[in-house]
Amino acid sequence: MLKRNDVLLVLGILLTVVILYIVRGLVMSGASSDYIEVRLDGKLIAEYSLDEDREEVIYAPDGGYNILTIRDGKVAVKEADCPDKHCVNKGFVSGQNETIICLPNRLVIKLCVDSDKTGITPDVMAQ
Repeated sequence: MLKRNDVLLVLGILLTVVILYIVRGLVMSGASSDYIEVRLDGKLIAEYSLDEDREEVIYAPDGGYNILTIRDGKVAVKEADCPDKHCVNKGFVSGQNETIICLPNRLVIKLCVDSDKTGITPDVMAQ
């Protein structure tokens, strides 16, 4: 049987965990500035903030196109003229370093976090 002090100890630990979880959520929610890098043929052609909802049309050199949709901090390829539509079928992505790739149009969309604002820098192996 648990004694009164044991119950107080467990409640204190649970309260501490909840407070730390809330503080972490508040700190992390405003700490980063998420954006996407859009690369065509390996060259960076654009960067867009995930803070602003928008649609952009990206034209490939061979005449193909992809329509990007940024909504609620997520990005997706809404429409593309590629034959396989893997980029469209991937849907919305929102995780750091997630990518959407359209091989026929040679397009890569990568989600990034601005490390200058978060104070987090990658280690040597990640660079």
